[in-house]
Amino acid sequence: MIKWEYKSFLLPLRSEEKEKMLNEFGEQGWEVVGFNTDNIVILKRPKA
Repeated sequence: MIKWEYKSFLLPLRSEEKEKMLNEFGEQGWEVVGFNTDNIVILKRPKA
């Protein structure tokens, strides 16, 4: 069974910063699993 770790953070309002942050997290193995209207993003990745 896969175990997951989760992370949440506030996404910046500027689109260039959003793309940079999301790409950096993606390179670390994180994937977006949810977000809300307050720009809070929830990420998950398999636990090492």
